Amino acid sequence: MGGKDAKIRFAWGVFVLGGLLLATTRRFRPFRVPFDVYVFVLLISTLVSTQDSLWNYTDAVEDYLDATKQISKGATLVRLRYPTPDIPERYGFQEIARDPLFHLDSYVAAQCACLDLTDYQAPNNIFPVVFSEAVGEGQRGGLWSLEGPEQDADQVLTWLRSTLPVPIDYVILVADRSTPGVDGPAFKGVVTRLTSEMRLVGTSGDRPFVHVYQRIRAAVP
Repeated sequence: MGGKDAKIRFAWGVFVLGGLLLATTRRFRPFRVPFDVYVFVLLISTLVSTQDSLWNYTDAVEDYLDATKQISKGATLVRLRYPTPDIPERYGFQEIARDPLFHLDSYVAAQCACLDLTDYQAPNNIFPVVFSEAVGEGQRGGLWSLEGPEQDADQVLTWLRSTLPVPIDYVILVADRSTPGVDGPAFKGVVTRLTSEMRLVGTSGDRPFVHVYQRIRAAVP
């Protein structure tokens, strides 16, 4: 949870608890009922707004999942997750301080019994789920770096595809026109590489922010 989210929750906690404590004092007892009504109306309006945002939130998730339907059961995949700052506004959940696309690739992998090499748990050596010794430290760092690709993402992905002990069957590219640097050489290099060496098998709608590439059954040079 980010600092902004923590501040919002803290403010709500202070407001509700402070209001309840204030209403129990003798001086403010006459205002208890009006205060309760005020809090009730405020919470109802917030819940309605949150419900609408969650429905829109779900639409974004469904579009993501639709793009990944072509991923075969038991396949190996990686995800390149670039920022997509316009998604909250496009789908109408900007009031929710969460990214519905964050680690959604792990859910995709769980649904198709696939191996998600870029799931954040295994590469960082913090969680009980870890890679075997067949995956070196450099490879682990490279896989983890795809959660926020840098300028060398093209080189990193190419190196991983040629050195990992298992083939990468699918690459999930999360990016759209709002992605910073989308017209730059680094990002274009990634797209050119994927387009030339893999096959596009899935996208997320008319204005896609998810692109799924499938490995062509040939060795990576």
